[in-house]
Amino acid sequence: MRVANRSPRWCTSVVIVAVFVSSFVRPATAQTGNLGQNAVYYGDQTCCQGTSALADAQAYSASQNGLNLCQTIYFILTNGYPSGGKVIDARGMGGSALTCTGTPWNQGGTFVNVPSTILLPAGTIVIPQTWVLPSKTHLIGQGDNIAAGTTLKANTSFSSPMIQFGSVTGASEISVENLVLDGQGQTITGILNQYAGDYTYVDHVGLYKILGTGLSISATDSGPYSNINFDSVGYGGDAKSNVLINILGDTMKHAIGPPIYTVHIANQGYAVSDLTVIGAGNSAISGTYTIADDLTGIQLTDNTVGMYALGKSRNGGYSLFTTSPHAPSWASGTVQPTGTCTQGSIYSCTGSATSCGSKALWGCPVTSSGAWVPIS
Repeated sequence: MRVANRSPRWCTSVVIVAVFVSSFVRPATAQTGNLGQNAVYYGDQTCCQGTSALADAQAYSASQNGLNLCQTIYFILTNGYPSGGKVIDARGMGGSALTCTGTPWNQGGTFVNVPSTILLPAGTIVIPQTWVLPSKTHLIGQGDNIAAGTTLKANTSFSSPMIQFGSVTGASEISVENLVLDGQGQTITGILNQYAGDYTYVDHVGLYKILGTGLSISATDSGPYSNINFDSVGYGGDAKSNVLINILGDTMKHAIGPPIYTVHIANQGYAVSDLTVIGAGNSAISGTYTIADDLTGIQLTDNTVGMYALGKSRNGGYSLFTTSPHAPSWASGTVQPTGTCTQGSIYSCTGSATSCGSKALWGCPVTSSGAWVPIS
């Protein structure tokens, strides 16, 4: 898993879409004759009016002799679809409809580049090829729980990636949330974003049995990428040479579960080495850690950690460098060190004999009471 991204970009404005539905919602075809428009209560003592802001995918599928999920969404996008987009509610689809030929934006012809918010149903949807999401596309599932939420599963001859944000530089406003991507143990990419910047994000997405790169980001000014869970299950292997950049965690302890950590380096039977974490932050330190390293036993409660670099295992320990003053590390400078230090730390002085106190190497042994001492 490799993640490369610039600093997280947060939206400066919020767009709120409210749909008010009466307690006796029914298909609007009986009132308006407009297929797939759910009824809304639009006036005092008056019921009901179909809304063109929402399309009921299940109704469209039935009217077209049982189109599958991808075919149905494509049909909606290409038949009288408004340029400003609409919500496509596919949550009512299930059974044999939860299959796909092509993608919701391409059925073997022209790529449909229009905005939409697509509400996917719960269950497993097997996809045969990459879903390329146009600008202003919001893909929302019914949860990132593999047992009960929405799962997009790559077929067994998949070509990477599973989801791609945009197709050209300048794409924007693309999001994926509340679903699981199942790679079926293949060496593929889960989500690729090399084009989409502003107002683009990923939230509550599970990356399951993906042996390639779970999340690959090279687009500038995108993010945040939050609440992402990597789980290789029985396909697990050693994790080497990974780089995590600009990770901000809001790790407030949940009322019904244990605290979580911004970065958790777990010891679960597979070797972790050559891991570099750059720019890790935690906005809710109480009871949690910005970095919890089970391999070395280091648990950092710093609000920010500039760098945490874990090397290879050797002689029962690990090589380590961190900018945190609360973990042993190996640093260097041109003058002798002063002040307190963390036991186990080493400092290389590269200045003159005078500025270094005539010692090139300083340490912080157990007996130093937190003070630097020269090493002969």
